[in-house]
Amino acid sequence: MDSDRGARRPLSKRRDFPHHRSPRTRGTRHRVERYAACKSRSSGARDAARAHGGRVADGREAGLEGGDEKLPFKPSNVYIGENGKTTVLNLPTEWSRELGLVLGWLVGDGWLRSGDKNCRVGFTFAKSDAPVIATLRPILNRWYGRNIRGVKMANGVYHLSYHSRFFVDFFEKLGVRPVDSAEKEVPRFLFTAPRAAVIGFLQGLFTADGTIRDHRNCNSSGIALTSKSRKLLQGVQLLLLNLGIRSRVLNRSRAPRMALFTYVTKAGERRAYGSDGVLYELFIFGESRHRFECEVGFLDEKQAELSHVRYPRFYQTKFEDPLKTKVKVGDCEVFDLTEAASHSMVCNGIVVRQCGEQPLLPYESCNLGSIDLARHMKRSAAGRWDVDWKRLEGTIRATVRMLDDVIDMNAYPVKEIEEMTRATRKIGLGVMGFARMLFMLEVPYDSKEGVEWGRKIMKFIHETGYNESGKLAEERGVYPAWEGSRHQEKGLRLRNSYVTTVAPTGTLSMIADTSGGCEPEFSLIWYKRVMEGEELPYFLERMQAAFQDYCDAAVSKTINAPREATVEDVKKAYLLAYELHCKGITVYRDGSREDQVLNIGVAQTEKPKEIHVEVPREPAIVRPRARPDVITGRTQKILTGYGALYVTVNEDEKGLFEVFAQIGRGGGYTASFTEGIARLVSLCLRSGVPVDEIIDQLEGIRS
Repeated sequence: MDSDRGARRPLSKRRDFPHHRSPRTRGTRHRVERYAACKSRSSGARDAARAHGGRVADGREAGLEGGDEKLPFKPSNVYIGENGKTTVLNLPTEWSRELGLVLGWLVGDGWLRSGDKNCRVGFTFAKSDAPVIATLRPILNRWYGRNIRGVKMANGVYHLSYHSRFFVDFFEKLGVRPVDSAEKEVPRFLFTAPRAAVIGFLQGLFTADGTIRDHRNCNSSGIALTSKSRKLLQGVQLLLLNLGIRSRVLNRSRAPRMALFTYVTKAGERRAYGSDGVLYELFIFGESRHRFECEVGFLDEKQAELSHVRYPRFYQTKFEDPLKTKVKVGDCEVFDLTEAASHSMVCNGIVVRQCGEQPLLPYESCNLGSIDLARHMKRSAAGRWDVDWKRLEGTIRATVRMLDDVIDMNAYPVKEIEEMTRATRKIGLGVMGFARMLFMLEVPYDSKEGVEWGRKIMKFIHETGYNESGKLAEERGVYPAWEGSRHQEKGLRLRNSYVTTVAPTGTLSMIADTSGGCEPEFSLIWYKRVMEGEELPYFLERMQAAFQDYCDAAVSKTINAPREATVEDVKKAYLLAYELHCKGITVYRDGSREDQVLNIGVAQTEKPKEIHVEVPREPAIVRPRARPDVITGRTQKILTGYGALYVTVNEDEKGLFEVFAQIGRGGGYTASFTEGIARLVSLCLRSGVPVDEIIDQLEGIRS
């Protein structure tokens, strides 16, 4: 994710837990540069990377089948120690709510000791935690294989302690570390655990360290979790987001205080304890409080206390979070994910979607115009084809102005799109017919000369387009978001933040009877690759890179691979695109979908028989469409020199159907003439005559 300051990131509001993914979710792993920690309003630091997809917590190999019931390792329940003693445990091999509860309490009010002979797993409970003890002790005793009763201290605090190096090792493998409270964090494997285990963990942790803040102002009431570890709370925040529960991590630290209390040891030594003042709080507010009550809850009396807190009119929670800063912190390993159902996933609490061809800001729109290069050619004196540079320049300048006008003239579907489009004023001046142009120049597409022609053409379009955008800036002003942009840093006063791109022009090029975008002619290249069985046509990427050198936005281009293409072939294609600094790439393997847009047909095994049939010509008879009983339309009042004219236009499912016109009183010449014209217009419409033809015939006639 490459975010700018002030941008908003959507947060997860998915009720289904994303780590329990469908079999259609797949992923690959690699390393990327420019790994950044983005700081947002609600959570502080958040991992992000300038790479497609998101970071996965456990770093598993490709496949990324998260949400498995099995634990990430297989516990052995029979251990033989160095002294030859055999230890038999009954440790779980699968995730469960029980395991989640134990992990939650262990992270909240428990401790590990390892590295010496006195290895222990300990749990601490307050006087009021009797219901929790009744729940957790049988679970732990069953896993341990012995009945540990625990120790009740004089102050009412209750301790459960399990002395076993193998018991400690089990929890360490799950990600629990023997660290101080300031260094605690969510066990890493919980990020890929099933829903029940995650809910159990949250319930155990909040029961141990959570509180309920019941304020007389209902919107100030909420659920709080405090810790000296900010990283722990940020991990909890991610788990909550995956359940549709939003929270904020607040810094509640204050100045250090020394000698808060003192006591005397058995040896008679006086000791004093203070506080460094470091404290963080995770706070659940708004409608997320009720969702927490329903989805997670507490194990003790806090649940009953929570049920009495009423939120009669809480504010609706917005699942957006403004990014404040981003800081480069080094490289990291990331995963590219593909999810076939919703084309989205939750990564580090941020909803991300699969990559598109055009990198745009939120609510920006495509405003594209493609020049047919094949129509900008001329014959030289020697009879050879050459580019008509003068005509091409005129078309570029006219198209830049036209696309800029579209921004102001367009009717936008939503206000946000209108505001963003007019703020950045991006236009996409591109090409089509490039392959046809190379045919006329007698230059092979898959040659160095062909690539150089691509770079030469796009450079000319880019420079001319920028020049015209600069002239527009002098006339109409720079784009509103110019201040603070890279253009301002370079001293470039432009009307448009983007000027050039290369769109696919699939349908458009078919209508114009030319080749699409900067693509080669589909069937010629395809036939050659299928028959000769060569490797992927990597020269296509070199051509794309030549165009990308002079494109503001991405170049839309597809590598049409034969069905024999391997995973390694596709990998090479993506790595080459990365090395050539392409902004995007699409690889399509023949036959990978039931229906594909382009193909060259299937060879017939048998020549069809020819049948000759004489069909006599018959004159075509046009019949008007029958009028339905019910039809919809609208009436417009128009003031004329002869009085008010009322025009009613009706439509059916095929378009305009009929016109009624009434002016003045019935029976007069003007009224009869108007009615007659309306009847003839209606007959033409019902008979399929284009509206433009009718207008051309009647326009300019005076009565």
